[in-house]
Amino acid sequence: MLSSLKFASAALVVSSTLLASSALSDPAPPLTYLQITGVLSEDDYLIYGDWENIAPTQTTTLGDHGGSEMYVETFEYGYGTLKYATMDGVQVYEVPGSAYAITDSNNVIVGWYRYWDLSGSSGGAFYYQTRSINSPFNLMSDTLTIQ
Repeated sequence: MLSSLKFASAALVVSSTLLASSALSDPAPPLTYLQITGVLSEDDYLIYGDWENIAPTQTTTLGDHGGSEMYVETFEYGYGTLKYATMDGVQVYEVPGSAYAITDSNNVIVGWYRYWDLSGSSGGAFYYQTRSINSPFNLMSDTLTIQ
């Protein structure tokens, strides 16, 4: 059901091309912003049929999430490395091949949307962190309680 959803597959082709073409240009922008931006689950999808968008100051989901499939979307402005995500303290993993690039008006990659697989979870505390790939090498994180 939800696993048949494509996580911006067309954008992946574009971002791969852009990444290759911009590799010899300016250095990657430092990580300056990180946010959990959405939750999609089987239970909530059956009621609303779409992602629950998460506001920048929101700490808890409004919908009741769970079911056999659940995904979280994160947004990074800049480039992060050493990405780490947990659900109730247990490490979870990015959906392979799901990250897609955000580009500026010059088609330079300035950030990323990433998707995390929480399938089988009935909710809890989702935590995500990443460290800037270049100076100032800052660590940024966000937490969301998923009901």
